Amino acid sequence: MNILKNRMMIPATAFLTAWLLASFSCNPKARNFDGEIPNQPVGIKVRANSGLTFTLYYYVQNQETSFDGYNVYITRESTGNTQPANLYPPYSLRGSSPTLVHNQSDIDVDQPRIFFIPSFVTFHPNSYGAQNTLYLPFQAGVRYFFKITAHTIFDKESLPSNEVSAVAIP
Repeated sequence: MNILKNRMMIPATAFLTAWLLASFSCNPKARNFDGEIPNQPVGIKVRANSGLTFTLYYYVQNQETSFDGYNVYITRESTGNTQPANLYPPYSLRGSSPTLVHNQSDIDVDQPRIFFIPSFVTFHPNSYGAQNTLYLPFQAGVRYFFKITAHTIFDKESLPSNEVSAVAIP
């Protein structure tokens, strides 16, 4: 009887071990929890266009399952590559957060994405304490600094990307 019991235990133990290893693998796509901080995006570029506009080039590279896009930060002063980007509110398109909405099917580290930016956004508190958003034209001859952060459905943001800059041209 003990021999039969031991023979049954070996396959059950092997199955349990295989199941545990598959369940707790180090697959980065398997992460999806509230406290997850997404990976830092890298490799952004910016180009000043005539007509006081900019074009931002970036890659959709974040593979976290909770990833939902990138926030774009634009300032008139450098905050460096080590400062958090969220010292200023992100650029907002129709109140969206993240600025650039993406999902898992958009991931492509070989194909740059292009984001055309026609205006500079400033935020001013109104008399009720809320912030008013003002979309202003970029000013010719002024240097603007750009960063992006990865954003998740849990409203978590990554460390900022490299900071890039360009001078607005008329």
